[in-house]
Amino acid sequence: MTLYLAASSPSVAFAIRAQTALFPISGDAGPQPLLLTPLVFVVWEERAKVLTAGDTSGQLSWKAIRKAVTSPKGWAGIGGKPGWGFVTLGHTDPQKSNSGMQTVALMAYEFFNVTSGLTVDQLIDSKFQDFVKDIERGVQHLEASTGTFMTDMVRFGPSKYDIAVVYESLAVSQLENAQGRWGSLHIYYPPVTIWSDHPVVLLDAPWVTAAQKAAGAQLIAFLRSTPVQATALRFGFRPADTSVPMKSSDPNSPFAKSAQYGLSLELPPAAQPPDGAVIRNMLMMWSRVVKK
Repeated sequence: MTLYLAASSPSVAFAIRAQTALFPISGDAGPQPLLLTPLVFVVWEERAKVLTAGDTSGQLSWKAIRKAVTSPKGWAGIGGKPGWGFVTLGHTDPQKSNSGMQTVALMAYEFFNVTSGLTVDQLIDSKFQDFVKDIERGVQHLEASTGTFMTDMVRFGPSKYDIAVVYESLAVSQLENAQGRWGSLHIYYPPVTIWSDHPVVLLDAPWVTAAQKAAGAQLIAFLRSTPVQATALRFGFRPADTSVPMKSSDPNSPFAKSAQYGLSLELPPAAQPPDGAVIRNMLMMWSRVVKK
């Protein structure tokens, strides 16, 4: 069977030679979300209290992170312990990873105080570029995979990362592993987040046989069925099927168990994904400004 699976919001795919669409971009035959997960911060609790001191929103802003990573005295300069050293931030490479690209987009959404409509003109604003450059001072190493540095954060503790930007589902899967190793690891939500919706679509291409189309359609129907969608909760994902309740009386539900670590069913506003031209220029801007 031939399926197209994506890790973020659906985009238009084209056959390179024929220049024909491989699937509709809307309607019942277009990409449909399977699982949902927003982007979040994970922070060691003792350090998080310093970062969010005086903020009653329960969120962690990029402005607070910028202040922390640019402190010439590191943690000691913002009320932390001198022994903690400088503030370290982890996120994936925006040119290789969806979560890394989303991270830079969220910096822009917060800086310009919008949730949609980012423009190329905004990306070339020198003040915004300084904002990004300052935040990236806290990033010592870029990984291609979100899972890799999340694992390293749990394995090596604050000596590796103080703060990391990850998918909520990944944080949920690792939170309990972190407790008792290096203190408590908590989830914090940014003022504006962004969804990954993991869409699935059946390719409409000449090389897809009738049997493959039938098998693919059957698999998609299975993945979107209510019983299967309900299993997403066990893995820290939010089901795309709106008939599946998020709240559960099951004490073993990851969402119930992780509430003590900051996991929340209520989310901040979600931003709309930027269009293709903005994404291309955003990645170019990041490369020129950061040059890692």
